[in-house]
Amino acid sequence: MKEVIKIRRAGFTLTGFALAAVFLSGCSDFFNSKNATDSPAGPVAKGERPEVNPLPPGFENPNEGPFTESKMLVNLGLNVVAKAATKFNVEAAVLSQRVDELCPAVNAKTDDRTLESAKLTEAKDQWKRTMRAYHFVDSAPVGPLWADDKILSSQIYAWPLFNSCGIDVETLKVFEGLGTSVADLPVPVRGLAAVEYLLFDSKLDSKCNARAYPQIAAWVARPAAQKSYDRCRMASALAKDVARRADILAREWNPSGRNYTKTFIDGSDPLMKTPKEATNVFSDALFQIEAVKDVRLGRPLGRHRDCVSAEGKCPESIEHPYAEFAFQAIEARLLGFEAAFFGISDGTEGYGFDDLLASRGHKDIADRLRGLLKDGVRASKSFLAEASVVNFKSIVESMDPVACAETTRLDRKVEVCGLFQDVRDISAVLKAEVMSVLALRAPPTYQGDND
Repeated sequence: MKEVIKIRRAGFTLTGFALAAVFLSGCSDFFNSKNATDSPAGPVAKGERPEVNPLPPGFENPNEGPFTESKMLVNLGLNVVAKAATKFNVEAAVLSQRVDELCPAVNAKTDDRTLESAKLTEAKDQWKRTMRAYHFVDSAPVGPLWADDKILSSQIYAWPLFNSCGIDVETLKVFEGLGTSVADLPVPVRGLAAVEYLLFDSKLDSKCNARAYPQIAAWVARPAAQKSYDRCRMASALAKDVARRADILAREWNPSGRNYTKTFIDGSDPLMKTPKEATNVFSDALFQIEAVKDVRLGRPLGRHRDCVSAEGKCPESIEHPYAEFAFQAIEARLLGFEAAFFGISDGTEGYGFDDLLASRGHKDIADRLRGLLKDGVRASKSFLAEASVVNFKSIVESMDPVACAETTRLDRKVEVCGLFQDVRDISAVLKAEVMSVLALRAPPTYQGDND
């Protein structure tokens, strides 16, 4: 998604502006952040759909009877995206609870380090479950998650927009009792990426320049227990906000509530007046696979033009550097793409794009895509099995970029570069074959690549 990536790329070069936004944001009671429902994002604010919006008769079980495009759309919305949104909502609520439970254990007055360690492990593990659930639902971000210039998704997880110094500054404000309302924080210092930094960065130093921010230097000199407690309080407020946003998303998709799925078939959205237009909106969302290829793999591996390092690789651009969660994120996004394409829910396939292709006489394309996804998921899992001894950053730092460039799917000189080729071929089939056969237009602003 060309426009999206350009905007996000600015996060690396405009960190000064992002940090300025932190300082310019209004100060208020940190723990009384605006409730998300007071200033809801996207479709909630518009009020375009009733609070109870049932599907018309005949769509309660969309996978029964002969295939139709409308049934496919209802299955994808009802059984894939809505369930993924609900799972993310549940995990986000538990994360907020786990971080809340952690903070008393790291209180400056607490001496029980064993309790602190156990609670910290629980919070970290729950962050991973929550992050994985988000990557899955964001792998095909159709509808509310990316509505209105991606307000909701940016509040939840805005990577690669990220400002660790800005988070440090806000953490200091927590210590001083002047914390900014989470709802007023700019996206580079909030959401799941900020919670990752606060939970997983064990150095307890600061990423700010000590000369520019002498007050941060004073905070760094404080006892470790105090700094851990300050960070936990910051993480707690941010996790609560993520849980609120996750609840907004789940309510938008709830089939017993606002039921966004119905929008695919009722013609209420001017962009989805017909089933084909709705299918095109959904296929647009599938182009998030480009971000897996270009941003999550291509850039760190030096296989994308955004990596301009003289060494031919950019390990500093790897996602989730503190939690070392990059491969899990890639796997979750591949599985999310697979579920959205094949209509998979709880391990069972329903009507999906493969059935639409088969109805047009092109089952072979779906079968080829299925094989490519299987290879990609298998490759990502192979790295997860070695996670205890190796991580993405160490792999990139030690690899030969020439060998990476020479790697193909079949000649895997560097295995992680073979994973890049797997995802590249998935993207190529989607762009060159699926869209052509189904007479769908590709998103006009998706990020260009080296294909």
